[in-house]
Amino acid sequence: MYCTARPLHPKTIVAISLLLCINACFGDDYSYVVFDHPKASAGLTQAKGINDAGEVVGTFWETQGGNHGFSYRDGVFSTFDAPNTPTGLTTATGINNDGKIVGYYNLNPFNVFTFVYDGNAFNVLDTTALSTTTKITRIIGNGINASGSIAGTYSKADGNYAYVYNAGNYTTLDIPNAKAGTTSAVGINDQGSVVGNFQDNQGLHGFMYKGGSYTTLDVPGADLNSTAPTGINNKNSVTGTFKDTTGIHGFIYQAGSYTTINAPEAKSATYVNGINNKDQLVGWYNDTAGKSHSFIATPTQPNTTTPKPVETPTPPATTATSCKTNTQYFPASQEVTFEDVEFNGQHYWAKLIDQGGLKFLVVDYHLVAAGTCAEAMLVHFKDGLVSIPSVKVASESYQVVLQQVDTRLLFEVKTSLKISQ
Repeated sequence: MYCTARPLHPKTIVAISLLLCINACFGDDYSYVVFDHPKASAGLTQAKGINDAGEVVGTFWETQGGNHGFSYRDGVFSTFDAPNTPTGLTTATGINNDGKIVGYYNLNPFNVFTFVYDGNAFNVLDTTALSTTTKITRIIGNGINASGSIAGTYSKADGNYAYVYNAGNYTTLDIPNAKAGTTSAVGINDQGSVVGNFQDNQGLHGFMYKGGSYTTLDVPGADLNSTAPTGINNKNSVTGTFKDTTGIHGFIYQAGSYTTINAPEAKSATYVNGINNKDQLVGWYNDTAGKSHSFIATPTQPNTTTPKPVETPTPPATTATSCKTNTQYFPASQEVTFEDVEFNGQHYWAKLIDQGGLKFLVVDYHLVAAGTCAEAMLVHFKDGLVSIPSVKVASESYQVVLQQVDTRLLFEVKTSLKISQ
């Protein structure tokens, strides 16, 4: 199958005449178009945002070249990297109806900056207004609306804070009952409604901010700390991801009801990351081989009824939470996932990809609640070293230390010790 190469952004085009890995299927009252960037390593394309014209933005990874931003429409990809930055450190996260793309890039793991890209030039957000009293080490833009307002997260010494940026001004969101340094914003619509996450004494929750008030979002039946909103449209429909006893699923929250989204070919994980005003969804899923693929999901009929609620699963026979699987290695997809990594007092879920030669690259991470894993199973990241108390490879378990080897989040095995069974 081929398509005519029609550049979306002429100055940063990778014109693709042969579209690889394109499929259509149906499920959950949606038709799905599945795609992978032709230059991506297998299973490493992540769609993160979509506008009303159906233009999708996201990130893909090359085995040796790191991560790059992309836009995709009608079978054509355009690839871009922020200028004056190390190659392979650009992530696109959202797009508005004017085609302006928001995202972020890394100078090194601890200096992250937000950009807006209009197809011709990159505009980097000035953080001077935020840095008058406290040094800002990272600022991530996650969503952009019609007026150019951006929702995202900035980091300083005591944690992460949700913000909205508009015309040079920053507003930090004051979420009720949230612990200091535990908030993040991930999406914004044209009315200024915002979605994101916060942590209180009970754990991690989603939130929606609309018209001056906050609504806490927790998918019924979801594991504690797993409800993660990702986007919002002008109907105040919220997308996100949650985890339960059967795996990881997408969701839509509309008018007080939750609908579960599972891509038809997904084995154990569906991630929904964005929604437009036509109710089209974007995200990615893991297939039966453990590979990840991006999708566009289009409703097969107009959404005129109340969405079906998420079914509350029957609790498992055992409720032990010893976190024996904090570190998981999936050889089929060359992935390593950590449920709980402690870094500078914050806790993160993280995914690494095996680069060969005992090297691993961090390709995804997000904030989780402290205590997700017991101290004995906790992974620590300090002074460039990642200390892993137990990782299972085949039938054996090892204690492993990874050492950071460049300005990207690239690590190699420094030491490994087999644990007696």
